[in-house]
Amino acid sequence: MAGYIEGRWWTERPDPETGKKRKTALYGKDKRYKVTGHSGRARQVVPREGGCGPVEGQGGE
Repeated sequence: MAGYIEGRWWTERPDPETGKKRKTALYGKDKRYKVTGHSGRARQVVPREGGCGPVEGQGGE
């Protein structure tokens, strides 16, 4: 799944009165960018013996 980069120092939408973006509380204090929109960990692949059934000792009957 693809993610995206999010800037955290400025508001996303401009101020309706001034037409400019405002600084957030994180401005100059924290990391500027954040990677979001993804699960953060790869899908686990469990090896199977003999095809489609579960591996012995890992669930099943």
